[in-house]
Amino acid sequence: ASRMTSLPIASEAEWHAVRAKHVGASEAAALFGVSPWETVWQLHQRKRGKLAQVDMSENVAVQAGRHMEPALAGWAAERWGMKLRKVRRYMEADDCPGLGASLDYEEYDGTPVEVKWSLWGQGWEWDGETITDFPLNYGIQVQAQMACSGASEAWLIAFCGGDLRRVRIEAKPDLIESLKHLTREFWKDVAAEREPPVDFTQDAEAITSLYQVAEDRIVDL
Repeated sequence: ASRMTSLPIASEAEWHAVRAKHVGASEAAALFGVSPWETVWQLHQRKRGKLAQVDMSENVAVQAGRHMEPALAGWAAERWGMKLRKVRRYMEADDCPGLGASLDYEEYDGTPVEVKWSLWGQGWEWDGETITDFPLNYGIQVQAQMACSGASEAWLIAFCGGDLRRVRIEAKPDLIESLKHLTREFWKDVAAEREPPVDFTQDAEAITSLYQVAEDRIVDL
């Protein structure tokens, strides 16, 4: 397993500054074109400081997750006898400094634990307490966490379909190598100000905000 670099974070401002210099685990799916939140073009513009961070604080699902996930972690610890602790450090892949991750929780042996609150259960499948399928972007997020922590496996725990369920995910070295390659290429493009191709079906709104097109104009893309 690869070693990791831990970056101590002293303040909220430092946290944002560190995250701005990394493709984070929750952003990694954009590099593969499978993020439901943003395209690689939008991620590129955001890391260059040209596109504002999307403010999800008013999103009801985000608010619910923020409050529910600590409770779910406590429930998981009780139900399965897991020894979990909250993580307050930022991790960087030592052989790919532009790739970073912050974990919500880990087991005492350092195994990453990702907790998701999914009221509607979309994209999830399960058999009893075991998750058998999960949204692809969350799978990539967990692989990115393992890439940065050097862990060989991780837990994905989710409240889906009205109950708490979990799956142990093994690190996929091929996927992790692809992720590191895409991350290095991404930062080379950012440094050279080479924009990735635009996906007009998904990037139209971001382009409109970037170029501050007046609200009453029709943009023909």
